[in-house]
Amino acid sequence: MMRGLSLVSLTLFLHSQLAYAEKVPVKEIGDNFTVDGDKVTWPDGPFTGSLTCAGPDKVLSLSADKKYGTCCPPGASLKGSVETEWHCCGKGHDVTGSNNIGFECCLEGSIFDGKICKRGDTCPNGKQMINGKCQCPDGQEEAADDTCKPAKCDSGIKTGKCYFFKGRSGNYLTFNANQYSETALSKYIRPGKFQFCKDEKCTPGLPVNPSDEVNIKDLHGTLPAATDAGQWLDGKQNGGHIGKTPDYSKAGNFSITKWPCGKYCLTGFVDGITQACPDVSPGISLDTRATDSCIEYDLLEVPCDLRDDANNCIWKNGDQCCNKVDCCETPSLRPTEKTSTLDENKVLDENKVLDENVVLDENVLLDENAVLDENAVLDENVVLDENAVLDENVVLDESMVLYENMAVNENTVKEETTFYQSGSYTVDHVSHQEYHSSL
Repeated sequence: MMRGLSLVSLTLFLHSQLAYAEKVPVKEIGDNFTVDGDKVTWPDGPFTGSLTCAGPDKVLSLSADKKYGTCCPPGASLKGSVETEWHCCGKGHDVTGSNNIGFECCLEGSIFDGKICKRGDTCPNGKQMINGKCQCPDGQEEAADDTCKPAKCDSGIKTGKCYFFKGRSGNYLTFNANQYSETALSKYIRPGKFQFCKDEKCTPGLPVNPSDEVNIKDLHGTLPAATDAGQWLDGKQNGGHIGKTPDYSKAGNFSITKWPCGKYCLTGFVDGITQACPDVSPGISLDTRATDSCIEYDLLEVPCDLRDDANNCIWKNGDQCCNKVDCCETPSLRPTEKTSTLDENKVLDENKVLDENVVLDENVLLDENAVLDENAVLDENVVLDENAVLDENVVLDESMVLYENMAVNENTVKEETTFYQSGSYTVDHVSHQEYHSSL
């Protein structure tokens, strides 16, 4: 393929104004290419050269797998495949149809019947219709054969939920001086409250995967008036500082992936994201050249509606610490500040049963000289503190807490019982009793 040819010839096919659909020719892009604005360049290989979109009314658009390219009008993008047809489709549209009836750009989730785009009421292969789009149910992912299968892992992010972004500087991502940057909070600067959205309505509850194209809405407005609340992060590129826009068609196209150490890395769906300039409060910018670049953030899920009674379930008394995305549904029962340990001198003999809800981590404390003997059962939220001894056939049920110098002996069964620290207790052959502190 002569890659050194200009895409000027392609524009002859695209001369007429495109609205939401137009069949277009494409060029195979191949590998080892760089994208600079509306220009594709191959610096090495058997062929060198570039492809360029001519004219202000045409912009370069690559296929989802970045193997094919063409020139589309602003606001449209290349959709389709080798097996179907290639079209420049408007935002929120995709190629649908068949070889028998032809292909057309229709709203995602609609089906072209040869004449019009019809909204499907049912979805094949176990998928569900969500806002006009057939998608796999929550907790499942699309397999290679277009069926749904249980997801091996998920991102922990869903559309419609709200997040603060904390950057590498330790500051939150905020909107200030017409740009988004990591800036210290003040009377007039507060964190952006961001939602990931797959459509303009921001249909909630959809999983956000690294391969998904998402737009980002900021529910917070600029203080003091906050008149720009609920606007979209825009798509400024190559040094232009990303700001916000009320126009959904001008929203930037983003992607986000899990990153080591509990972080996430934000990038563009096609472009990368880099620091816009070496400023003390640097903005961020989509980068059409460094497409593999991203900026890592800690994501903190926060209530979208401050006055929603469901916020009462974010955390409960006893442990206000949450995971990075989803807060603990059942907080641990830990009245002391001791950290979780699995110290020396632990004896875990044969036939121990650790029930499914036991976490030998932050919710369970096995301190020095604790002995878990034969047939012991540990259930949810058990804390074993210093010098606790559990002998044969002991069953500790949900919400059990043992404190310093406790000895629980043979055949003792305790359910829903809490021992508060007040000295030494010895409990033998007692069941279904409740003991409290005599302080």
